[in-house]
Amino acid sequence: MSFLNQAIGSNMLLSTRKNKKNEILKTYDYEIFKRIKGNRLVNNSHVNNLVKSMKEKYLPQPILVNKDMEIIDGQHRFAAAEELSLPIHYLIIDGGIGEVQRLNTNTKNWKNEDYLNMFCDREFEDYLLFKRFMKEYQFSLETTLSILLNTHYVDKPLRDDFKNGKFKIKDATLALKNAEKILQIKPYYKGWNRRSFARALLIVFKIKEYNHSVFINKLKYCSHMLQHKLNTATYLATIEEIYNFNSRTNYIYLTRKK
Repeated sequence: MSFLNQAIGSNMLLSTRKNKKNEILKTYDYEIFKRIKGNRLVNNSHVNNLVKSMKEKYLPQPILVNKDMEIIDGQHRFAAAEELSLPIHYLIIDGGIGEVQRLNTNTKNWKNEDYLNMFCDREFEDYLLFKRFMKEYQFSLETTLSILLNTHYVDKPLRDDFKNGKFKIKDATLALKNAEKILQIKPYYKGWNRRSFARALLIVFKIKEYNHSVFINKLKYCSHMLQHKLNTATYLATIEEIYNFNSRTNYIYLTRKK
C-alpha cells in the first residue's frame, strides 16, 4: 500500500472513530496513539520477538486505548506493528492507568520493576525514594524492599501493597543506617548485596547483643569464611561463626541456643 493510500485510509478511519466506540478499528496513523503515563517501559527484547513473529505471520490482535488514544494494553504489539509498517487494530474503552494496573496485576507480564516505574511516573513519593535508594546502594529491588520495610521476609500482603501503590517506607532513618552497615561489608565479600545475605543481616541487626563493629573487625581476618550460601539460614550460621570466632564473651546466638 502506498503512503498516499495509507494516509487516505487513516483519515477515513479517524473521521469515523468517534462514532465507532466499542468496535475494532484499523489505522496506519501511528501518531494518534500515546503512551499512558505510568505504564511500564517498553521492553525492546519483547518487541523484537514480536517483530520476528509478525514477519512470519501477522495475526491482528487489537490494542486497547482510551478516548484520548492512550494505550491501555498492547504497547509492545503497537511498537512491533509500527516498526513493520503494519496496520494497528484498536478498540476504544473507558479507562486510564487504573485499568492498565488491573489488567496486569494478576498476570506474569508485569514485574516489580514495572510497578516501581509506574508509580514513579505518577510521582508517588515513597516509590521515588525507593528507586533513588536502590540505585544509590546498588541493591536489588527485593533487597531494597526488605530494607525499607525493615523485614527479612516480604510476605504476599506486602508484595500486593507494592503492586497497588500502597507501599510506605517504614523507617527511613533506620533503613539508611542498615544500608550503610551492609555497605561496610563490601570490601570483604563480593556477595555483600545478595538477597539472602541481606535478609540474614536484617535478622542480626535486630539482636540487642549484636555489635556491628565487632563483626567488621572479625571480617578483617575471617573474610575467607564468608562464602556464597544457598539461603538465609546458612548465612546466619556463617555470620554467627565469624562473630563468635576467638571470643570468650559477648557471643551472639543465631542458630544455637545459649
